[in-house]
Amino acid sequence: MIEDFVFDLQVILPSIHDAIIGVRDQCTEHLTSYRHSNEAQYEIEAVLGELNEYVREVTMHIERAKILKDKAKSTAQLVRLDLQYQ
Repeated sequence: MIEDFVFDLQVILPSIHDAIIGVRDQCTEHLTSYRHSNEAQYEIEAVLGELNEYVREVTMHIERAKILKDKAKSTAQLVRLDLQYQ
């Protein structure tokens, strides 16, 4: 059951990652394509900084999901072996 939940995470998180990167790239394009007031440029750069932080966080969660899946699989194998020997 836990493996199924982790599998769901491994499907959902990369989609979120790609969506954030898409939004970030659009903001970057907007920032470089048009002239902005200093205030608007500062706000866009702040948004880009936040989006970069979200990309790092989601990347970290993707890696953690891989580790969690491996741990869940190992635990399930140990339980099966324990049940076989009882």
